[in-house]
Amino acid sequence: MAQRCRAFDWSTTPVGPVSTWSQSLRTTAGILLESRNPMFLWWGPELVQFYNDAYRPSLGLGDRHEHALGAKGREF
Repeated sequence: MAQRCRAFDWSTTPVGPVSTWSQSLRTTAGILLESRNPMFLWWGPELVQFYNDAYRPSLGLGDRHEHALGAKGREF
């Protein structure tokens, strides 16, 4: 997921490009991605979704995983 998060175009989401992220979001995302425990994060008023490798099975089978990263919580 770390590689996928780095490659993801965050500018298409309400959190914007990584270069504009607050230190809090950068730190929290780093902790989440490095954890071996399932972790999921909603960030900001739009509840933009972040999660790690251990959380992926929680999304179930199929293509849900492909649409979850960076999605708004209300829409996903």
